[in-house]
Amino acid sequence: MNLKGKVAVITGSGQGLGKVFALRLLQDGAKVCLSDVNEDIGKTTLKEFTDKFGEDNVHFMRCDVRKEEEMTALYDGAEQFFKGKVGIFCNNAGINHLPGWRMCMDIDIMSVMFGCELAMSRMSTRRGAAAASSLTPPPSPA
Repeated sequence: MNLKGKVAVITGSGQGLGKVFALRLLQDGAKVCLSDVNEDIGKTTLKEFTDKFGEDNVHFMRCDVRKEEEMTALYDGAEQFFKGKVGIFCNNAGINHLPGWRMCMDIDIMSVMFGCELAMSRMSTRRGAAAASSLTPPPSPA
């Protein structure tokens, strides 16, 4: 698959697996919007990657994936920065159970479901431009 110029968004990409995913996509020519709830870590990774791949190929936006408005702003911000449509959306952000079951569910399940819904609505060829204005699924055929 040719990834040259493709726009990718990766949640939780300031460190760990998300950072490795971002590195691999950048090595293959993609443009990557990094995101993390920890702004310091995200900006450190941004500096590392911009030094290697250039400022036009990497962007960072702080995002708390538990907040749908921040996820939507992340998606929109990536498209604005790279002046192109997101072609790859990686729901990578996650935590273990130590902070509590509710936070674990919010990050590891609910935000992933919303991220999938957001990406599918924006990337849908069937729904077209109308998809950007609403995440409500289209009515089922009768």
